[in-house]
Amino acid sequence: MKEFIFTWSIENISYSWYKTLDYIVSPTFIAGPMQNSAWSLKLYPRGRDDSDFLSLYLSREKDSVSRIIAVNFEFSCISADTSKSHLCFILEAFKTFANSGYVGCGESCFMKRHEVFDRRKDFYLPQDILTLQCRMWKRNKDVDEFGQSFGRTRLTIERLSLVENISPTSAVIQKVFIKSKCQNEN
Repeated sequence: MKEFIFTWSIENISYSWYKTLDYIVSPTFIAGPMQNSAWSLKLYPRGRDDSDFLSLYLSREKDSVSRIIAVNFEFSCISADTSKSHLCFILEAFKTFANSGYVGCGESCFMKRHEVFDRRKDFYLPQDILTLQCRMWKRNKDVDEFGQSFGRTRLTIERLSLVENISPTSAVIQKVFIKSKCQNEN
């Protein structure tokens, strides 16, 4: 059997203020046992179809390998205790991927957002890091081959601050006196 595992850590995931259909792309990884083909994962933090879910997809990137590759694959989320806490096996036993870099195949309802970001945040997001894993394999009677790769994405927030000295001597001060009707008569 030929097998490849890609583990992707996304740091500061709570800063992912994306809209539905917006996604984060993993670093491209080369799966040696899969003919050295290039792949990436796409995570939709607010879902691809439903904003209540995280969506996760495996995409084939453009490479110089054969035009079409068929593989089995599954996704999992690695929890704080480093166990595979959420396993999602893609039911299509043998999925075919073209060498094109399009969305790919995956799960639109991979995990509930409420579970990940609220209810079990400490379990799924230790130190605000979401760790996902994609396992790919092909049955092969000839040779057993295994490979793995790790990728990291760090989400950042741009912070701007403005410091300005305001001195009372440079400020323009205007005094306005408003008299009441009674004061105007006197």
